[in-house]
Amino acid sequence: MTRVDVGIRSKIGDPVKDKDVDENLICDFLLPPVDLFVEDDVVKPVVEESTKQDADDYTKESYYEYLTAQILLPQGGEMTKAKVTGRNRDAEGLPMGRRNRNPLLDSRLYEVEFPDGSTDAFTANIIAENMFSQVDDEGLAYSILDEVVDHRTNGHALSKDDGYFEDRNGKRHPRRTTKGWELEVEWRDGTTTWVPLKDLKEPNPVEVAEYAVANKLAEEPAFAWWIRKVLRRRDQIIKKANSRNWSCTHK
Repeated sequence: MTRVDVGIRSKIGDPVKDKDVDENLICDFLLPPVDLFVEDDVVKPVVEESTKQDADDYTKESYYEYLTAQILLPQGGEMTKAKVTGRNRDAEGLPMGRRNRNPLLDSRLYEVEFPDGSTDAFTANIIAENMFSQVDDEGLAYSILDEVVDHRTNGHALSKDDGYFEDRNGKRHPRRTTKGWELEVEWRDGTTTWVPLKDLKEPNPVEVAEYAVANKLAEEPAFAWWIRKVLRRRDQIIKKANSRNWSCTHK
């Protein structure tokens, strides 16, 4: 580094003179200690499989893999989204049930809380079975939309006056925007959440377009530029399906 600095100064000069710098700072760079990057040589002993603690030997609730999981469970004859809050324990404070590597044979008992505040106990195999039934082939959880029930804006939505722009030829075009709009969605599990329009438009375009028309939102800039195309495509699909059914019944 010192040689590089000298080479630079010899080529382009150095506006800062040595006399302007603290003399204690004018020196060659010190070499780092040779052991600066040497890792600790402490070797951790290998724990034999037979001496490892079983899962139930731990007392920290945070270890349990199902803790805070949200799953659909039966309540009052209906499937309701519930949250696993902890292990069920006996009178002596010991966790109930035994762990098994096969989830279907896992008998550990967990406490589950429902949205109304009530609690119930379910074994780990029931929780695991419900969790596996609510994920796709890639292990991602999914929810099925039932209907769009409400809408709102957050103050960033474009007004109708700002919904169009003119090109260099003076032709008006709708602005492609979804900014500022949120839709309240009811899912098949009975829960409702507010979802940004940008996140709902792609996976559920027909449902959103039909809601916009029914609720007189079709002229809003966030909807006007795309819902007519979606509804035309929907009508074409329905028309083709009906024509196929008609031809099949008359063969």
